[in-house]
Amino acid sequence: MKRFREKRTEKLYRQWAKHSELPPEAIPQKEAPTDKGGQHFELRSNLLYILLGACIILLLAVLIVLILNLVG
Repeated sequence: MKRFREKRTEKLYRQWAKHSELPPEAIPQKEAPTDKGGQHFELRSNLLYILLGACIILLLAVLIVLILNLVG
């Protein structure tokens, strides 16, 4: 999500520079990343959501099998 937002912002800056006839130097430069901890946290939270989804699907499958065994 963050990468999409950054690309959208860069595109917006380029459009502003183009339509306002500003020099390319007027476009703000991206700050150099100093801390990679946020990226690691984001990756970990994405992994947790994937694992949570897999557990829910597995639980539903087990419940369906149990219900089918009770009915049949």
